[in-house]
Amino acid sequence: MSSVMQVLGYDTVVRELSEGLKTADEIQLLTGPPGVGKSTIARVVGSAWQDAGGVTLTAVGDIDRSASTLAPFGYALESLPQGWRGAVPVVAGIGQMALAAVNMAGLVEGLAQVVDGARRLGPSRKRGHSRVFSDAEQHALAVLERASRKRPLLLIADNLHWWDAGSLKFLSSLLDEELRESYPFLTQLRVIAVETLAKYQGVVYPRAHDDALAARWVRRRELGEIVPSQFREVLTAFGAPAGTPSETVEDIYALTGGHLQLAQRAAEYLSRYGPSQLTTMSITAFRRELFGERVRALGNVGNELHSLLQIAATIGLTFRQAEVVCAYPGEDAEARRLIRRCCDERVIEGGASTYRFVHDIIREYFRDPELTDGVEVHERLMDCLRVLRPDDYETRCINALRAERTKEAAVLGLQAGLQATRDHSRTLEDLSPEVRQAIADGGLADALSALVQATIALGAYEFEKCLDLVDRVPRGLARSVNAEADCIAAACLMATRSEVNRRSGRELLHSWRGIESEEFDLGFRLMRHLLYGLAMTTDKGEARALERDLRSRLESRVGFDESAGDQLHILDRSAGAVEQPDIALRRTRRAAEYFAPRDEESVIRKPLEYYRCLLNYGANLICNARYDDAITAHERLVALIDDFEPGTFPRVDYAHGNHLLASLRGGRVTPGEAASRQREIIAVHGNREDPFYLHNAFAVYLALSGDLDGALSQFKILRSHLNATRTSPEPSMVYLLGSNETAVRFLAGEDFDVLRVWDGLGTTLSAIAYTTVSFLERRHLFLRESFTEASLTPSEFDRYVIDRHPVEFGPLWDNYGRGFRLPEVELWRDS
Repeated sequence: MSSVMQVLGYDTVVRELSEGLKTADEIQLLTGPPGVGKSTIARVVGSAWQDAGGVTLTAVGDIDRSASTLAPFGYALESLPQGWRGAVPVVAGIGQMALAAVNMAGLVEGLAQVVDGARRLGPSRKRGHSRVFSDAEQHALAVLERASRKRPLLLIADNLHWWDAGSLKFLSSLLDEELRESYPFLTQLRVIAVETLAKYQGVVYPRAHDDALAARWVRRRELGEIVPSQFREVLTAFGAPAGTPSETVEDIYALTGGHLQLAQRAAEYLSRYGPSQLTTMSITAFRRELFGERVRALGNVGNELHSLLQIAATIGLTFRQAEVVCAYPGEDAEARRLIRRCCDERVIEGGASTYRFVHDIIREYFRDPELTDGVEVHERLMDCLRVLRPDDYETRCINALRAERTKEAAVLGLQAGLQATRDHSRTLEDLSPEVRQAIADGGLADALSALVQATIALGAYEFEKCLDLVDRVPRGLARSVNAEADCIAAACLMATRSEVNRRSGRELLHSWRGIESEEFDLGFRLMRHLLYGLAMTTDKGEARALERDLRSRLESRVGFDESAGDQLHILDRSAGAVEQPDIALRRTRRAAEYFAPRDEESVIRKPLEYYRCLLNYGANLICNARYDDAITAHERLVALIDDFEPGTFPRVDYAHGNHLLASLRGGRVTPGEAASRQREIIAVHGNREDPFYLHNAFAVYLALSGDLDGALSQFKILRSHLNATRTSPEPSMVYLLGSNETAVRFLAGEDFDVLRVWDGLGTTLSAIAYTTVSFLERRHLFLRESFTEASLTPSEFDRYVIDRHPVEFGPLWDNYGRGFRLPEVELWRDS
């Protein structure tokens, strides 16, 4: 018996498609009417690719997710489904004959050669600068590399006509020569794209679609409609009785239009019941018989399956088990059992967490408005998504629109816009038109614009501008909008390093305690800012209690929330705010290792967060006086900065300054060399709004190299800037500058009551909120003795405490016991 593949001549298409995969810079595009087996052909090739030693992934477009940015690469990026030959109806008809056709063509041998050849294509190292994609794109890039496991990767871009604009652009970029230089695994990437012809199903984003394909070499192969003369052989190959009357075959063709999915189900029906009923049915009744009645025929469980499939169909062509389980009105375990049964019935396919309907025609049947109330399902989903995916504001906005909840959709759209701003590689224009329209219709466009500009001003340390912009947002808006505004305002107030402002920021954040139970992502961001604010108080009890609470909430979400693990390690990254140096070191190391690329991977899943963690880990190594290790960590950090385009990472002055500090402490550079290099760092990377740490170090390096006048000049400038720009400046900054300046004045031989000034600084010291203040108090006490010495060189003063009290606080005393304070700077907030 011939297979469907042979009847339709698709074995030839498979051979041609497979040959095309030997070319690295082409997209193999397969087009045709609905139901002619396009996706199946791609999967046949994908299966053979895997048999040859490669890896195949599918990225599926969905008309209902075309407004969700990067859905095919995030929500619907999956491995080839397990047992797909049995799960995909067309392949069930092809059977082993299809695989034989592939093998006859020599495809496996050919792909094996592609595998061997592709391994030699990648450059041995990165060239040029990498760029940071959006968080979702960067995550997708990391998933692609991790899935490939150093083997050639085949990506099946299914339903390309339904892809969102961002996904189309990202797909095209994956084949860019420049990107392949940065990420060598992409030299082994091949792409098969599948789409339905425009006259049957329209392209959702025509311009983005055409731009993506125009930017690449595309080899098109168009499948034609299945014609009546082929249809008897098709039915027979699917298992219909050989003696089926011609009029029955003609009637079924008229009902199916040759659609293979319908033809396969009809063949099964004919085999089981005969042709008596099918010939008298309308198209609607025909589909109900093949899909709905077949499910209902399973008895009581059939009715439950029908109900669950209606929910799944309302969610999308692709759906997640957790979403269906949440929206299903019955028991969770029962919902999971029904999902497995749906797979057994070959209505859906997939596994683990994500499933999809075997064909959109089945999904269309179960989401028919006459069968289910889609608005009601989306209303239930609103609560589910609020818990399951609280930070996916774009998807939640679209779901709210489907639920006809326009006010909630506008708020969620505003939050999606703010999220895009926090994701430094995106803008508001990257949001889907549907989301932007929801914001405008809800009257929140001006509020969003003000909050976006305020966020940008905060990142630029333009504090007054930031607060002014936040004040422009009306206070009578939705609760979540007010919370987002207060989140930005509080972050700004605490970033000023003014104790008065920090107190105001803490009070603002305290008023939002508990919102994390309503809106987890928003609440968590608010509470992380509060944690930072509480860490700047002398008593760390409340800060540690809040961190324990946040950690407990995150740990309860790890099983279903992919971002929970990231957030747990972000808490570790900021451990220096609440922990002693040795504990903080262990936690920051754990965070840096978590976000670091694994093995020889070239993609960093979250480059900005890895940068922050590595920066803090390096700082904590200095803090613990492990200078050689700190130099090594900072070499990795500087290499990371150099690997990416300029401007990718915030406050690189911290990174370069800490690297130089570790090199000085480790004896790799002299004070004179340090002063010269620090001058260069300030010139290239300095921050005019926040010059204190870099210029303090510069002044100390000048002093240690003997230029005391130059050091005093720097301190006077810093003290003037601090008084002019800060109301009630934080004690740590006052003490840092005051103690170093006092020491330099003493060493320069100035005539002043040094002990009175030094004792006065002790009062300021006692107000410092850092966990290490006890070390600084002992150091301050011991340094008092130095001011009674007749004469000291700057280097002798710097080692005065260490030489006379060498074991006072163990190994880290080499850092905290120094006469000059050179703080190792960390990043505790995200910008």
